[in-house]
This record gives sequence, structure tokens and C-alpha cells, in this order.
Amino acid sequence: MLRRGRVDKTKARALVPPVPKHPVLEPDHLVFLGILGNRIQNLHLKEQGEAERQGPID
Repeated sequence: MLRRGRVDKTKARALVPPVPKHPVLEPDHLVFLGILGNRIQNLHLKEQGEAERQGPID
């Protein structure tokens, strides 16, 4: 199937689809994910702190 020589540019372009912008990578989503990540981390740290305050579970 591979032919040597010049490749027709229009055919080559048709074979490679344009890369769509991924919706998750838009700045608003990144900010939202950052805030969400922070909230989860804070909750996790809070739970850890409470567990340490209660002392070891015997």
C-alpha cells in the first residue's frame, strides 16, 4: 500500500483528523478541578487530624 513519491496533501489531511480541543482542558474546568481537589484534600486532612486527636484505636 505504501507508494514512494509525492503524497497528495488533501488526502494526507483527510487521513489525520483535526485534534479537537478537549473540553476538560479549558481554563474554567481546570480551576474547578483545582478547587475540587483542594476540598477533597482538606477533607482528607481534617479526617486524619480527627483520627489522630482521638488517639490510637485499641
